[in-house]
Amino acid sequence: VNLSGSGNANGGSMSSATDGAPSSFSDRVFRFLERVETRIAKTDAEREAAFRLRYDAYTRIAWIEPRSDGRLFDERYDNADNALITLTFVDGELAATTRLNLGVGTDAVLPSMGVYPDLIAPRLRAGLTLVEATRLAADIRISGSNPQLAYVALRPIYMSLAHFDVDLA
Repeated sequence: VNLSGSGNANGGSMSSATDGAPSSFSDRVFRFLERVETRIAKTDAEREAAFRLRYDAYTRIAWIEPRSDGRLFDERYDNADNALITLTFVDGELAATTRLNLGVGTDAVLPSMGVYPDLIAPRLRAGLTLVEATRLAADIRISGSNPQLAYVALRPIYMSLAHFDVDLA
């Protein structure tokens, strides 16, 4: 994907002649990124905001039953030493989150080990580095008016692959 705006068939212009709006999807995502900040949740307040966003998203689509605490928190996976909770902000407002679990070594805590141990364990024993992305969630109001959010919310996953030199995701 060419995000630079050059190299397209009309001489590099990515804007519509009639309204000045970006004409390609990649250009719209690139411009949207100017409004986006992504970081890892470090404070208790940031983590709680991610857990509430998950809860709102998952109850909205009836994947979980309503709970009195109003949050979706997985003690084992969210508190694991290998867990990173990502936060994606649009115009300063929390818009999306995902949890990344980095799998290194045979004692790695990964949600997939409970479902696919026959596939995951041999790869860990072989010394491969794995990243597992789970608990993706987005604010319905922000995503409804910004369809690019779905792609931008996945960006931390892809960045982690390069950062940790991951063999398998």
